[in-house]
Amino acid sequence: MKVALAGLSLSGKTCLFNAVGRHAVDSRLHPARADHPNVAAVKIPDERLDWLAEHTKSARKTHAALELLDLPGLVLGSDPGAAERPRIIAHLRQAEAIIYCLRAFKSQAVPPYKGTVDPRRDFQALRSELLLADLETVMNRIEKIQSQLKKALPKKEVEHHHHEVGLLEKCRAALEAEQSLRPLLERPEEAALVRGFGFLTQKHSIVVLNIDEADVPRAQAAAQALGALGLSVYPICARAESDILQLPAEEQGPFLEALGLKELVSQRLVHDIYKAIDDVVFLTTNPNETRAWLLPRNSTALQAAAAVHSDLAHGFVKAEVVAFDDLRRAGSEKAVRAAGKFRLEGKDYVVQDGDILLIRFSP
Repeated sequence: MKVALAGLSLSGKTCLFNAVGRHAVDSRLHPARADHPNVAAVKIPDERLDWLAEHTKSARKTHAALELLDLPGLVLGSDPGAAERPRIIAHLRQAEAIIYCLRAFKSQAVPPYKGTVDPRRDFQALRSELLLADLETVMNRIEKIQSQLKKALPKKEVEHHHHEVGLLEKCRAALEAEQSLRPLLERPEEAALVRGFGFLTQKHSIVVLNIDEADVPRAQAAAQALGALGLSVYPICARAESDILQLPAEEQGPFLEALGLKELVSQRLVHDIYKAIDDVVFLTTNPNETRAWLLPRNSTALQAAAAVHSDLAHGFVKAEVVAFDDLRRAGSEKAVRAAGKFRLEGKDYVVQDGDILLIRFSP
């Protein structure tokens, strides 16, 4: 899963990257560039994995992970740095989800966009930029198809082009009305038709409100003020959380208490991202390793097998399946089998969040 951070310059986006990525990359020595974004592999905390690894006495455990991209801040209009915008947009298109980093902190040393701190305005500016980028893609594609339709083409190809143009015209109307494409492209067959375009407004989106340390006690009120955006909003003091994560784990508690936090919000964000994106986690376990895997919702057992190893998919016979909650309630594999909760499923079985799978295959 690839997740990209998007924000205006000086929004604190790289500081947020450091917090969410737990300083996996030294951003001071290697600042993100449009031609070379910084990338951090971020483990997704999952107590189910911890419990299962302990229960089965695995030698190691491997968390599901997301790939977090930090890009330079978007420069709008014709200001210096705007020439990098197409490269940044191209990286955003390749991501499965976008986290908007909106500045809500004040700093005399770091001047805000247009001289004032206004996260709602900044979100609308970013959203308008993505809407325009999608509209340009749609218009270019329509023009190209119309050019092709002037040629002599097989009937089936002509029908396909007309169907695509019809869908793209709906996309154009939505974008011109400043509406995102996500609701319009919910049907799998329509989403598949335009998948290659990487529409920005079709992607899962999350908002991080980058707040001042002094505003942490009022964080939820700040988030509620952006509730009309229709997106999940996480108020995070990225600077403070980034600093805390540079301390040894045993020294972090007092600093969290001073902020009035029970946990780092940046780490809760990591846990919630896959849910917001609507992925599911399935688990595998053996004496060598217990591992969590990410899959898009509605994926099949065959697709889960392929995620583990292509050989498992090629020789797939059956999948032994038990729900994590059933195993934990029963307390042992023997007890859960006795309760009839262990079952054999075929390749078309739709994997559920928390399923523990053992793939039977023929080499």
